[in-house]
Amino acid sequence: DRGLPAARDPVEEERRRILLRRGDMLTKVGEYARADKELTDLLPELEGRDEVEALLSLAVAVHWTEQTERTEEVSQRALQLSRAQGLDDLEPIALSMLAAAYAMRGERGDVARSLELGAEATALWPEGERQVEFAHHLHVYGNPLYWSGRYEEAYDLAMQTRSMGGLTANGAEFVLRGS
Repeated sequence: DRGLPAARDPVEEERRRILLRRGDMLTKVGEYARADKELTDLLPELEGRDEVEALLSLAVAVHWTEQTERTEEVSQRALQLSRAQGLDDLEPIALSMLAAAYAMRGERGDVARSLELGAEATALWPEGERQVEFAHHLHVYGNPLYWSGRYEEAYDLAMQTRSMGGLTANGAEFVLRGS
């Protein structure tokens, strides 16, 4: 007999919320190794939307530290959970990160699969929502477009990403970031 579910401790809920925001902010400021550790440690305590949000932030962190297998695993889990829970606003982000994982892996057929997933993410993205994540998606999606010879599309995405980030085209940061 499992009995009644335990009451949620508001102090613990707040602690988890703060740690999730911290991990996400570490990812957003490029502290990927720290974000990886903190989000990985926190994930067993999360469920629902918070778990998916943490997985998505972790996917970005492990992507930018070139952990191909983990990027695929974490993105796949985020995609499964977002679909199972009807989190339609998070599904395209998970698709985007899974596309990035395929682009990283580079096995036969992976660029084509990355393009499929990237196109699906773009089509499903709610207009005007999650613009930081959308700019990241467009930036990363441009790579397999370029690799497959779709140079004009890759260029258009780079220009769209640039305009979203407020960077001056051909400026030092723009060039160094590969936007």
